[in-house]
Amino acid sequence: MSDVLDYLFELFKILIPAVSVVVVVQIMLKNHFDDQKRRDELAVSKANRQDLRPLKMQAYERLILFLERLQPDSLMMRMQRPGMSARVLHTAMLKNIRQEYEHNMTQQLYVSPSAWKLVLMARDEVTKLINISSTNLAAEATAIDLANEMVGVITKLDSIPTDVAIRGLKIEFQSKFK
Repeated sequence: MSDVLDYLFELFKILIPAVSVVVVVQIMLKNHFDDQKRRDELAVSKANRQDLRPLKMQAYERLILFLERLQPDSLMMRMQRPGMSARVLHTAMLKNIRQEYEHNMTQQLYVSPSAWKLVLMARDEVTKLINISSTNLAAEATAIDLANEMVGVITKLDSIPTDVAIRGLKIEFQSKFK
């Protein structure tokens, strides 16, 4: 019996340190691989941010161009044709706003929610301005009559909605890309 106990004692003297070494090595390797995984994820994240930076900058550029094209005076001049009725101009301007918006709506992926809200508010306000100006006219009014009515409504405003949105986008852009 004592031979068996001696044998077991010798076996445990060898196994306990060996198992301890294996456990410690396993823990160290797990920590090393976890750290390496975190470093790799950080590198990928940093690379993605670098790849997105030009897209984000371009989004601000495109949204400002969209807002410039929505400027009421610019919109009127671009859409107005000789002999055009107020109703046709009204429809053409609203259609143009809708098309420009649909062309640029994906830019919301690259700007903050507050910046996108400024763009939406400007679009809605310009649409409202066109609709209000149109309702004040007679059915036989010309495009020039609508343009004059819009100018009258604009002069009563404290600020032009597109100008407010452009200022907001510029401020956000400068704070993000200094």
